[in-house]
Amino acid sequence: MATPRKFDIDAVVQRLECGETLTAIASSLKMPRSTLSLRIEKSGGSARVAAARKVAAAAYAEKAETILMGAMEPFELAKAKELAHHYRWTAKCFSPQEFGDKIQAEIDGTLTVHIDKVV
Repeated sequence: MATPRKFDIDAVVQRLECGETLTAIASSLKMPRSTLSLRIEKSGGSARVAAARKVAAAAYAEKAETILMGAMEPFELAKAKELAHHYRWTAKCFSPQEFGDKIQAEIDGTLTVHIDKVV
């Protein structure tokens, strides 16, 4: 019987930071994505994975730009636009503070405050 390999959360985090997906990582480790997710959780690496995804957001934004710049024909450009949209959406999901839509609220009105003296 083969002995199971030790789970290396550091390697998973590093691959995520480079923009690799959990699905691709799980496939290369020859395990279902759900098993990889469970191993991450059991190793206490969930917070590290979340941080790695924030780092990866920049990689996805760069992928969007690279794929658009490389499209030379109309079909390639149409495909590149769809992929770039997906990569930007992924970046927004991983790091909404940096890549999300900026929302600005404007409040206009009057505020009245009544203060009663309590002795």
